[in-house]
Amino acid sequence: MSSSESVDESTPSCNIKFMSPDDKVVSEVNPFLVQVTKHNNVVNPLQKPSNLVATIIFNVPAAEKRFLQDCTDDSTEHRPEDNTRVDNTHNHELLKDEDGDLILLRNAEERNDKELNILIEYENSTSLDLVGLQIWRGAFLLSDFVIHNASKFQGKNVLEVGSGTGLVGIVASLFAKNVVLTDLNEPSIMNLLKANIAHNKDLIGQGKTPSILPLDFMAETWSQELTHVVSSSDVVVVADVIYHVEITNAFIRTLRKILTAGEKRSKDIYVALEKRYVFTLADMDSCAPMHNHFLEQLDTQLGLSPGCLPRPLDLENTIEVTMTCVPLDFKQYFNYDRCKELVLYHIRSQFVSKM
Repeated sequence: MSSSESVDESTPSCNIKFMSPDDKVVSEVNPFLVQVTKHNNVVNPLQKPSNLVATIIFNVPAAEKRFLQDCTDDSTEHRPEDNTRVDNTHNHELLKDEDGDLILLRNAEERNDKELNILIEYENSTSLDLVGLQIWRGAFLLSDFVIHNASKFQGKNVLEVGSGTGLVGIVASLFAKNVVLTDLNEPSIMNLLKANIAHNKDLIGQGKTPSILPLDFMAETWSQELTHVVSSSDVVVVADVIYHVEITNAFIRTLRKILTAGEKRSKDIYVALEKRYVFTLADMDSCAPMHNHFLEQLDTQLGLSPGCLPRPLDLENTIEVTMTCVPLDFKQYFNYDRCKELVLYHIRSQFVSKM
């Protein structure tokens, strides 16, 4: 289930059980979303009549365009106008506006960015157990990372865990060889993923549509199909799943299974989340209890902490894992508040051949 810890802003994690099942949770992203007001502009029917649809516009930099799959219309590219002059000495392009004044672009590639548009259907508010039906900041942060690091996803098998609306997986499908979206086998979530893939079929392109499979953190066993998908994945992306103690514990157990699954191939796992600060009487201070719990359980269950040295994950010492905190100095492509509480972790597993 994909979500944010937003329900935790007024209560410590230990008190989260006192929330009523009927209490509604609302994402802070909503004010930044541009609504499609006329649903007849959306080709495919909505998964739920009361749902909203956001049109999310972003630019793929010219430097990353070469990694795009052949699934988009080049006509959307910004082409030079006839009145363009190029100053080769400074590698800057000079354009004239309507008044004849010069417009300076930062470099020659900026004008050749590719503008793309994603349609994401979502719910405006949900109960705690269905927060994956909303869009959260971590998903935008991780989508930014995917675009800025397109080469890391080109030709790769990508698995999204806790997909929710499927935003990150849809962005990854623009570059990756294959993408599989996973979440709880809950009809409203599965149907929303199917709807958002359908809304973006022209963008994604035929023949490379992401697949959808159920993956429950609480499940002790996986289907044969899911096991194969996890085993063959190269990159795993996860956003906004750290918001509840039991789900966090189960997620870390799932991480171990992903890292040790099947085929002997290295895996890169990127986990985006938001620290949700609350004031607790126990500490008499503000803290981010779910983020702290996440790090504590990573250390307890996997022996991992940000910046740790490579360590064995299995009894045979054939898998080494590391964990780093990714600097958030990469470009922002989507319209949201990239607040200082956002965090992106990189967990990497590598098989070590034994001589």
